[in-house]
Amino acid sequence: MRSSMTRIAALCMVLMAAGLISSAGAQPYPNLPSDETVVVRGIMPDAYPGAFAVVFRGGPTLCFDPVRGGITFIQSGADTDFRPNWTGKVPQPTKFGGDRFYLETAEMPLRIGDPEAEAVFAFKGYSVDGPYPVFRYAIGDIAVEEELRPLVNGTGVVRAFRTSAPGRTFWLLTGAQENAVCAAIGGEWRDGRLEVTADETGEFVIIIERKTE
Repeated sequence: MRSSMTRIAALCMVLMAAGLISSAGAQPYPNLPSDETVVVRGIMPDAYPGAFAVVFRGGPTLCFDPVRGGITFIQSGADTDFRPNWTGKVPQPTKFGGDRFYLETAEMPLRIGDPEAEAVFAFKGYSVDGPYPVFRYAIGDIAVEEELRPLVNGTGVVRAFRTSAPGRTFWLLTGAQENAVCAAIGGEWRDGRLEVTADETGEFVIIIERKTE
């Protein structure tokens, strides 16, 4: 794969111009550093041990599960208490404030080609590039980098994927969502499945946003 994310960066510039994402995240939340996203690995509710909490300043907050292979949930706000992980004789799950508006339960939810064929998922690590985290993993022999950015006002998440599979069709098994809308540039969401085809460089973008009344 290419070492830069030029096409994704260009798409993010378009989303910024449309007012969908901010150039530097949402407004600062008083209990978090003012210039960074917080990423903590530990015990999270409804996830395997060793899952990640990603807290964008101003929200939203989400859980990325490297065992199940995707985002487990997204919640509004940035009110997150990690102390149950670290205090007491028996560690307890992190406490998340706000309202949960997205919940995903399928094992290995990102699939290639055939949505019925369970993928072989292998987590490779992560980094925080500037204010945004990038998770790295493999689906079978396909390498994937997934960058997460908040929508403005903390209403959702932009998932920017860079893969070694140009032109391949990907499926995200979101399940039915009562409180969220899932969309992809050039993709279609129906029956709890989001279908999207990677471009000629292997990149695509998925947006998960809280439903409005």
